[in-house]
Amino acid sequence: MSYDVIRMRPIIIAILGHKDSGKTKIIEFLTQELTMRGLKVVTIKHIAHDYFEVNAEGKDTWRHKRAGAKIVIGISEKRMAIIDDIIKSSEEAFNYALEYLMSKNPDVILIEGFSKIVSSHPDIRKVVIARDLREVQYYLNIIKERLIGVIKRGNFELKAPGIKVLTEKDLLHFVLDLLED
Repeated sequence: MSYDVIRMRPIIIAILGHKDSGKTKIIEFLTQELTMRGLKVVTIKHIAHDYFEVNAEGKDTWRHKRAGAKIVIGISEKRMAIIDDIIKSSEEAFNYALEYLMSKNPDVILIEGFSKIVSSHPDIRKVVIARDLREVQYYLNIIKERLIGVIKRGNFELKAPGIKVLTEKDLLHFVLDLLED
């Protein structure tokens, strides 16, 4: 079975859940499984800390920032890092990152977090990872459309009309089915 399908846009799926719910494990699983099948997967990760560093103290990019540069781009033969202090909001940064990733023609874009930004986005499908009914209800209250289902990380019963309970493999097969269409 070949997944080399020409599409107008990539499949975009946001993995949403509270801290330590298992979002990263789902992203790792999907990324490994999809890339083993020859698909190009890209990811966007929400980081809760306002300031995080991708460049180490004393390195040239760090020195550029310390000197006052508002944007520093570090480029090697195989990687690029953008450190941008001009972005005004996480939504602006998210939209910029999504646009950039779309330009790279991926098959799948996986998003970890950004629940407030993606909850009503019409082009982004959503999966909720929840440990209890309270967490499920939180996300059901903010997600406006395109909910694929819920992956349970706790021992609780979920009976909600129209809400599918998924496993990691169910989600993988859902993505593969979308790629076939």
